[in-house]
Amino acid sequence: MGSTDSNKPGFESAGEAVGGWTLRQSLSETLSGHWWAAAQRKTHQPGSILVYNRVDDAGAVLVQAAQAEQQGWRHPDILWPVDSGLTPDGRPYVVVAGQDGEPLLHAVKSASLRRRLEWVVQLCELLLIAETAGHALGELDPSLLWVGPQNQLRLVALALTRRPSGKPLSDRPAQRSRAAKAFLCPEHTGPAPGGASAQVFAVGVLMALLVTGRLPYPVAVDSSRALPQWPALKPLARAELDDLLQRAGSPEPELRPRDVADLALEIEFWLDGSEGGATTEAGALAALQQHVHEEARSLNWSAEELKKSLAGDPEEAPAEVLAPRTSPPSAPTPPLTLEPLAAPAAALAPPPIPPRRAPPAPALAEEELDLGWLWLAGAAVVLALAALGLWWR
Repeated sequence: MGSTDSNKPGFESAGEAVGGWTLRQSLSETLSGHWWAAAQRKTHQPGSILVYNRVDDAGAVLVQAAQAEQQGWRHPDILWPVDSGLTPDGRPYVVVAGQDGEPLLHAVKSASLRRRLEWVVQLCELLLIAETAGHALGELDPSLLWVGPQNQLRLVALALTRRPSGKPLSDRPAQRSRAAKAFLCPEHTGPAPGGASAQVFAVGVLMALLVTGRLPYPVAVDSSRALPQWPALKPLARAELDDLLQRAGSPEPELRPRDVADLALEIEFWLDGSEGGATTEAGALAALQQHVHEEARSLNWSAEELKKSLAGDPEEAPAEVLAPRTSPPSAPTPPLTLEPLAAPAAALAPPPIPPRRAPPAPALAEEELDLGWLWLAGAAVVLALAALGLWWR
């Protein structure tokens, strides 16, 4: 570990000490370095440590870590550093508390397209939450993104920078890691974080990386096209996703969505219209869940409503039951997830069978009515003749 070559990655191993921490288990390689599960040597406190590959990232990482450690704002999906420092050969490292979840670039290998895009939406939401707390996106390095135990996206706070009051953000000097430079928009020339359009570009480049497996910038022919690895996508859905990828990561600011909020809305709109193709390997499960939810809603009547409708009482039965069910009721549809969603047993139970009624007497046919009247008329004539004969005698 004595090398100081800034282009040569370190070769740490389990059991090795890095600062006050002992490396326990390798988690994942990233663009900037290597994530390890670690333990504090004195207290045995668990943590996760990112050891960077390059010495020339030290300035940016240590400055960002020092700024983040001084912040009092907290959010459950923002991972704040608890320690930072340098390895013996001068490469930086940063530690976050806990070992829940895994690095994004490791989790994405087994994730569906829907899940990947949902992580992008969650990143947009985290950036909006951070903005309300006075923080801006300083740099976007995929190495600083984690996936929590509930499949929620988490952001290491090194990616954020504080907006100081009374001082324009554009006057703040900033250093960035080498990996983060690929996520800077072309019009960004200063050291400070960019505006809303620059954030869209950074998130758009990340989205292209998660969907296609490669960075779209510098721009090349078909560089942002959705790969054939998503065969379930229909042609229209694929074309719409390609268009969104190219606009979000476009070098021309006027082509991008206005801000990350608009980008999140466009992604959600595409997911809603993708007809299940975005779930790929989870498509069958998602379709089954949708069917279960629709069946549950269609049977979600009260016992009294069901009894009236089955009894054939149109005066008392509610309109909701009498109306033909050509579509599910207007109740909000639960979002599809990769985890099985069990419908309530009561909602899926078959409706009660009404008591069997005696069938009504069949109506007499017209011919049967005519014969009955003739028989009665004949009997009356016979009786009249008999009475006349008795009187005559």
